[in-house]
Amino acid sequence: MLCLLDLPVSQFIKKEMIDQTLDFIDQAYSSGLKVMIHCMYGRSRSPSITMLYLATRLHVLSTDSFEAAEEQFRSLYPKYHPNRGIREHLRRNWQQYCTDGKSIKL
Repeated sequence: MLCLLDLPVSQFIKKEMIDQTLDFIDQAYSSGLKVMIHCMYGRSRSPSITMLYLATRLHVLSTDSFEAAEEQFRSLYPKYHPNRGIREHLRRNWQQYCTDGKSIKL
């Protein structure tokens, strides 16, 4: 379980925490298990993790830029409205996440 506060600053969000979360989702998905990704309102943290997973692990969203993936994701999930902290973390680390992303077998 990831306990991630939705703060307006990104300094407390560590890439390693997010990597472990993505790895956990990968392991469960690869084993045929279902994973529920949720947060308090479903607008910021959980959709941000989901968007990152869809782009970097499933490769169904653009990895060209954070903004391109975000635009595609909003068409899938219009409620997506990330707080400044998580959005800044993803935007700042987007290329690294995309480079580090692993392909999983569908």
